[in-house]
Amino acid sequence: MGHPLGRLALLHPFPSALNAALVGILATVAGALPATAFLLALGMAGFQVSIGALNDLVDAPDDAAVKPAKPIPAGLVSARAARGVVLTGAVIGAAASLSVGWLALLLGLAGYACGVAYDLRLKRLGVGWIAFTAAFPLLLLYGWAGGGGGMPPGWQALLPIAALAGPALHLANALTDLDDDLSTGTRGTATRLGRRRAIVVLGLLTLAVQILAWVVIAGLASGLEPLAIAAAASTASLLGYALTARGGRRGAAWGWTLQAVGVAGLAVAWVTAAA
Repeated sequence: MGHPLGRLALLHPFPSALNAALVGILATVAGALPATAFLLALGMAGFQVSIGALNDLVDAPDDAAVKPAKPIPAGLVSARAARGVVLTGAVIGAAASLSVGWLALLLGLAGYACGVAYDLRLKRLGVGWIAFTAAFPLLLLYGWAGGGGGMPPGWQALLPIAALAGPALHLANALTDLDDDLSTGTRGTATRLGRRRAIVVLGLLTLAVQILAWVVIAGLASGLEPLAIAAAASTASLLGYALTARGGRRGAAWGWTLQAVGVAGLAVAWVTAAA
């Protein structure tokens, strides 16, 4: 039945922790006090855990056929317990956000709504990228504006870059599940495009994000540190794309992970330049 630690997979710990850490960094650089930065990071973690658990609940019937080791189909977590995690995560996210202020709450709930819409409807319509297009700019605003920084430096270019990065990461993640989605008849973005076209679209999005991000970061940077961080982030992103394009479940999974780290790294490079 699997090790009890497998229950933790319901929390989607990697993306939840990565997004929470990024929000904490954004808020800190924006000038928030440590307590405020922590609350915003906690709020993001709560929202992300809730979205991830809801996704597992919705996908449980399909996962029973193609991913039986996941917590719900494996019997490690009951559907009732998973619903409790969804509710608890949402309450923690909303409460932590409200303790910072109404702006943080509104931005946090807007991003959370994107995740819920993806889980419940958009994913199966094959237009899940719409949720990610809105969610990534909202994440940046949640950390920066929620932390009291107002609109982020270079926001006119930064927010469109984030809007491109969201669908890119969604497509990279969808490619890890392409074979499973084909076998269950799920009409996701990658299945609608097909593997070859999905990889081409992912490459174009990745290239656009990299070029535009470098233009913004180079324009804001007054030293070498942001450029060094951006170089490392771009290396991770491009290596991740290469692994995804190469194919195979394990390679695609590592590819998505590296691309997620790369996008987060570009955001860190930007805040370092802005500081």
